[in-house]
Amino acid sequence: LLEHIMPEFIPNINCKQNSPWHKYTVDEHIIRTVINIDKKMELRWTMILHDIGKAYVKKTDEKGIDHFWDHPDVSAELAEDILDRFNFDNKTSKKILRLIKYHDYNISLDEAELRKAIALIGEDIFDDLLKVMNADDSAKAEVVWIENKEKNDAIKQAFDMFRTKKQCLSRSKLKINGNDLLELGFHEGQEIGNALEYLFGQVLIN
Repeated sequence: LLEHIMPEFIPNINCKQNSPWHKYTVDEHIIRTVINIDKKMELRWTMILHDIGKAYVKKTDEKGIDHFWDHPDVSAELAEDILDRFNFDNKTSKKILRLIKYHDYNISLDEAELRKAIALIGEDIFDDLLKVMNADDSAKAEVVWIENKEKNDAIKQAFDMFRTKKQCLSRSKLKINGNDLLELGFHEGQEIGNALEYLFGQVLIN
Protein backbone atom coordinates (compact mmCIF):
# COMPACT_ATOMS: atom_id res chain seq x y z
CA LEU A 1 0.00 0.00 0.00
CA LEU A 2 2.97 2.32 0.50
CA GLU A 3 3.08 3.42 -3.14
CA HIS A 4 -0.50 4.68 -2.80
CA ILE A 5 -0.10 6.23 0.68
CA MET A 6 3.45 7.61 0.86
CA PRO A 7 5.41 6.89 -2.33
CA GLU A 8 8.10 9.38 -1.25
CA PHE A 9 9.27 6.84 1.36
CA ILE A 10 9.94 4.01 -1.10
CA PRO A 11 13.43 5.12 -2.31
CA ASN A 12 14.63 4.89 1.29
CA ILE A 13 13.84 1.18 1.59
CA ASN A 14 17.14 -0.73 1.83
CA CYS A 15 19.04 2.51 1.16
CA LYS A 16 22.44 1.87 2.74
CA GLN A 17 24.24 4.38 4.95
CA ASN A 18 27.89 3.43 4.69
CA SER A 19 29.47 5.75 7.24
CA PRO A 20 31.04 5.63 10.72
CA TRP A 21 27.89 7.26 12.13
CA HIS A 22 25.32 4.72 10.97
CA LYS A 23 24.68 0.99 11.19
CA TYR A 24 21.18 0.69 9.67
CA THR A 25 19.63 1.33 6.27
CA VAL A 26 17.62 4.54 6.07
CA ASP A 27 14.25 2.81 6.42
CA GLU A 28 15.32 0.73 9.43
CA HIS A 29 16.86 3.79 11.04
CA ILE A 30 13.57 5.67 10.60
CA ILE A 31 11.49 2.83 12.04
CA ARG A 32 13.74 2.55 15.08
CA THR A 33 13.52 6.30 15.75
CA VAL A 34 9.72 6.11 15.67
CA ILE A 35 9.85 3.36 18.30
CA ASN A 36 12.24 5.40 20.45
CA ILE A 37 10.30 8.68 20.58
CA ASP A 38 7.51 9.67 22.98
CA LYS A 39 4.08 8.40 21.98
CA LYS A 40 2.89 11.80 20.79
CA MET A 41 1.38 12.11 17.34
CA GLU A 42 3.47 15.08 16.16
CA LEU A 43 6.70 13.50 17.43
CA ARG A 44 5.96 10.13 15.82
CA TRP A 45 5.24 11.85 12.51
CA THR A 46 8.41 13.92 12.83
CA MET A 47 10.43 10.72 13.09
CA ILE A 48 8.60 9.04 10.19
CA LEU A 49 9.47 12.00 7.98
CA HIS A 50 12.73 13.39 9.39
CA ASP A 51 15.01 11.46 7.00
CA ILE A 52 12.60 10.80 4.15
CA GLY A 53 14.76 12.94 1.85
CA LYS A 54 17.97 10.99 2.41
CA ALA A 55 17.72 8.69 -0.60
CA TYR A 56 17.19 11.74 -2.82
CA VAL A 57 20.47 13.43 -1.82
CA LYS A 58 22.76 10.45 -1.20
CA LYS A 59 26.33 10.92 -2.44
CA THR A 60 29.23 8.49 -2.09
CA ASP A 61 32.75 9.94 -1.88
CA GLU A 62 35.99 8.49 -3.27
CA LYS A 63 36.53 6.53 -0.05
CA GLY A 64 33.14 4.86 -0.34
CA ILE A 65 31.61 6.89 2.51
CA ASP A 66 27.97 7.91 2.01
CA HIS A 67 26.88 11.50 2.67
CA PHE A 68 23.40 13.00 2.85
CA TRP A 69 24.03 16.73 2.67
CA ASP A 70 20.95 18.99 2.86
CA HIS A 71 18.68 16.07 3.74
CA PRO A 72 16.81 18.03 6.49
CA ASP A 73 15.68 20.65 3.96
CA VAL A 74 14.75 18.07 1.32
CA SER A 75 12.95 15.98 3.97
CA ALA A 76 10.99 19.04 5.07
CA GLU A 77 9.96 19.78 1.47
CA LEU A 78 8.70 16.23 0.96
CA ALA A 79 7.04 16.22 4.39
CA GLU A 80 5.13 19.40 3.62
CA ASP A 81 3.42 17.73 0.65
CA ILE A 82 2.72 14.57 2.67
CA LEU A 83 1.23 16.43 5.64
CA ASP A 84 -0.92 18.49 3.29
CA ARG A 85 -2.11 15.32 1.54
CA PHE A 86 -3.09 13.84 4.92
CA ASN A 87 -4.96 17.04 5.86
CA PHE A 88 -2.88 17.92 8.92
CA ASP A 89 -3.95 21.14 10.60
CA ASN A 90 -1.67 24.12 9.94
CA LYS A 91 -0.33 24.43 13.51
CA THR A 92 0.69 20.77 13.80
CA SER A 93 2.16 20.73 10.29
CA LYS A 94 4.31 23.79 10.97
CA LYS A 95 5.64 22.28 14.20
CA ILE A 96 6.56 18.99 12.51
CA LEU A 97 8.27 20.81 9.64
CA ARG A 98 10.32 22.95 12.04
CA LEU A 99 11.41 19.87 13.97
CA ILE A 100 12.44 18.15 10.73
CA LYS A 101 14.33 21.22 9.51
CA TYR A 102 16.43 21.48 12.67
CA HIS A 103 16.73 17.80 13.69
CA ASP A 104 20.35 17.65 12.48
CA TYR A 105 21.33 21.15 13.64
CA ASN A 106 24.72 21.37 15.35
CA ILE A 107 23.94 23.06 18.67
CA SER A 108 26.88 24.50 20.60
CA LEU A 109 27.30 24.18 24.37
CA ASP A 110 28.69 27.71 24.54
CA GLU A 111 26.02 29.68 26.41
CA ALA A 112 25.82 32.60 23.99
CA GLU A 113 25.76 30.29 20.97
CA LEU A 114 23.17 28.10 22.66
CA ARG A 115 20.88 31.07 23.33
CA LYS A 116 21.21 32.07 19.66
CA ALA A 117 20.33 28.52 18.59
CA ILE A 118 17.24 28.50 20.83
CA ALA A 119 16.16 31.86 19.41
CA LEU A 120 16.62 30.59 15.84
CA ILE A 121 14.87 27.24 16.37
CA GLY A 122 12.16 28.52 18.72
CA GLU A 123 11.89 28.20 22.48
CA ASP A 124 8.43 26.68 22.04
CA ILE A 125 9.74 23.53 20.29
CA PHE A 126 13.22 23.25 21.80
CA ASP A 127 12.33 20.58 24.37
CA ASP A 128 10.71 18.47 21.66
CA LEU A 129 13.67 19.01 19.34
CA LEU A 130 16.01 17.51 21.95
CA LYS A 131 13.69 14.48 22.17
CA VAL A 132 13.80 14.19 18.37
CA MET A 133 17.61 14.44 18.38
CA ASN A 134 17.89 11.75 21.06
CA ALA A 135 15.56 9.42 19.15
CA ASP A 136 17.54 10.07 15.97
CA ASP A 137 20.87 9.34 17.68
CA SER A 138 19.50 6.20 19.35
CA ALA A 139 19.27 4.56 15.92
CA LYS A 140 22.79 5.44 14.80
CA ALA A 141 26.15 3.85 15.61
CA GLU A 142 26.56 3.29 19.34
CA VAL A 143 29.49 5.71 19.64
CA VAL A 144 27.32 8.49 18.19
CA TRP A 145 24.46 7.67 20.57
CA ILE A 146 26.69 7.77 23.66
CA GLU A 147 28.53 10.96 22.70
CA ASN A 148 25.47 12.92 21.59
CA LYS A 149 23.32 11.76 24.52
CA GLU A 150 25.78 13.36 26.93
CA LYS A 151 25.84 16.55 24.88
CA ASN A 152 22.04 16.71 24.57
CA ASP A 153 21.66 16.19 28.32
CA ALA A 154 24.02 19.12 28.93
CA ILE A 155 22.07 21.26 26.46
CA LYS A 156 18.80 20.36 28.22
CA GLN A 157 20.26 21.34 31.61
CA ALA A 158 21.44 24.69 30.23
CA PHE A 159 18.07 25.31 28.57
CA ASP A 160 16.25 24.58 31.84
CA MET A 161 18.62 26.96 33.64
CA PHE A 162 17.89 29.71 31.10
CA ARG A 163 14.17 29.30 31.71
CA THR A 164 14.56 29.17 35.50
CA LYS A 165 16.44 32.47 35.34
CA LYS A 166 13.80 33.78 32.91
CA GLN A 167 16.41 34.75 30.36
CA CYS A 168 15.14 36.39 27.17
CA LEU A 169 15.19 33.77 24.42
CA SER A 170 12.78 35.37 21.93
CA ARG A 171 12.36 38.93 20.67
CA SER A 172 8.80 39.05 21.96
CA LYS A 173 10.19 38.82 25.52
CA LEU A 174 12.42 41.90 25.27
CA LYS A 175 11.72 44.40 28.05
CA ILE A 176 11.78 47.18 25.47
CA ASN A 177 9.36 47.53 22.55
CA GLY A 178 8.64 49.72 19.56
CA ASN A 179 6.72 52.28 21.58
CA ASP A 180 9.70 52.73 23.90
CA LEU A 181 11.94 53.37 20.90
CA LEU A 182 9.48 55.89 19.46
CA GLU A 183 9.67 57.83 22.71
CA LEU A 184 13.46 57.79 22.41
CA GLY A 185 13.23 59.42 18.96
CA PHE A 186 13.41 56.43 16.61
CA HIS A 187 11.34 56.53 13.42
CA GLU A 188 8.54 54.05 12.72
CA GLY A 189 9.15 51.08 10.46
CA GLN A 190 12.47 49.56 9.49
CA GLU A 191 14.54 51.67 11.89
CA ILE A 192 12.64 50.33 14.90
CA GLY A 193 12.73 46.77 13.57
CA ASN A 194 16.49 46.95 13.05
CA ALA A 195 17.02 48.44 16.51
CA LEU A 196 14.97 45.74 18.22
CA GLU A 197 16.81 43.03 16.28
CA TYR A 198 20.15 44.51 17.32
CA LEU A 199 19.10 44.76 20.99
CA PHE A 200 17.84 41.18 20.97
CA GLY A 201 21.14 40.02 19.49
CA GLN A 202 23.02 41.78 22.26
CA VAL A 203 20.83 40.17 24.90
CA LEU A 204 21.57 36.71 23.48
CA ILE A 205 25.34 37.09 23.63
CA ASN A 206 25.60 38.91 26.97
